[in-house]
Amino acid sequence: MTSNGFSGRSRVAIAMSGGVDSAVAALLLARSNCSVVGVTLKLWCSEDFPERETEKACCSREAIDDAASVAARLRIPHHVWDFSEEFKREVIDPFRSEYFLGRTPNPCVDCNRHVRFQLLFDKLRQAGFDYLATGHYARIDCTGSRARLLQGADPKKDQSYVLWGMGREALDHTLFPLGSLTKADVRRIARENGISVADKEESQDICFIPDHDLGSFLGGEKEGDVVGRGGEKLGTHRGAARYTVGQRRGLGVSAEEPLYVTAINMEQNEVQLGKKEELLASGALMEQVSLLIPEDEITGAQVEIKIRYKHQPCPADITIEGDGRATVRFQTPQSAVTPGQSAVFYRGEEVLGGGVIDRSVGV
Repeated sequence: MTSNGFSGRSRVAIAMSGGVDSAVAALLLARSNCSVVGVTLKLWCSEDFPERETEKACCSREAIDDAASVAARLRIPHHVWDFSEEFKREVIDPFRSEYFLGRTPNPCVDCNRHVRFQLLFDKLRQAGFDYLATGHYARIDCTGSRARLLQGADPKKDQSYVLWGMGREALDHTLFPLGSLTKADVRRIARENGISVADKEESQDICFIPDHDLGSFLGGEKEGDVVGRGGEKLGTHRGAARYTVGQRRGLGVSAEEPLYVTAINMEQNEVQLGKKEELLASGALMEQVSLLIPEDEITGAQVEIKIRYKHQPCPADITIEGDGRATVRFQTPQSAVTPGQSAVFYRGEEVLGGGVIDRSVGV
């Protein structure tokens, strides 16, 4: 939890989602004797989508009540701030737009980039808070000349991948109290301290689609052709936006060998299938690049890159081209380089920055 200037006199706002992670983060901060305030963001636009207002939905009434209950037990103030318009503008609307362009966005990354570590962060700093704290499993090291974002100590829970866009200023004024803990540690601490959400389930992958029905959420889809590399029809899909590059299951097509989604043509409303080797790429063109280190430390340097959350980092060379763009060249061809997904740059356990994949570069 080390950070520049952090002390018992610091004013800290902890983002409380109603889950066990942010609850224990709040507990650890309260024990440090700093001035702690809990803040829960109302992100879900339940007025627009009342049918999706369930106990598993993003910032449901139950989640807000749980956060308030934990704050009361810890004897810290608790506030609920309505960021639903901002969340719709910065996360939900782009999420829909990207899918209808045949891309696969990561809404958790967008929420962190634009909502938590920009809009919320700015509001808190203007209100006089020294730090924003969250329950992410990541670490910030301030022992050197600049703050560094590091992977969480628990490799199974490391969430540094979704934090690449937090920005350098936020890095200097952010606390991750859980960075050195495992999930088992967090649940144990919660139970030992009588935290009511100690055994609460993990949140959903996409918190605003609690039923996992992406097609229903997107709406506006129509059937189209599933085709082979030569354009031959192999089947019919229920909506091209339901598919992602690299997908193998749920294609509804029988073949002698495994087939994968290799391309999505939204203009023709076609999903193209091919063999696994057709997914290989030697690199990627990137956009919306954001760095946590000076640019001259990464251009031409060999780093490691993750092209999706569960991807094993691979060595690569990165050339920063300005205007938020970059070119990545993998030392070894990688499979399913998916437009819309985040590619995150690492040097060992340090996160150097990242960006959004625009398109892959063929082998």
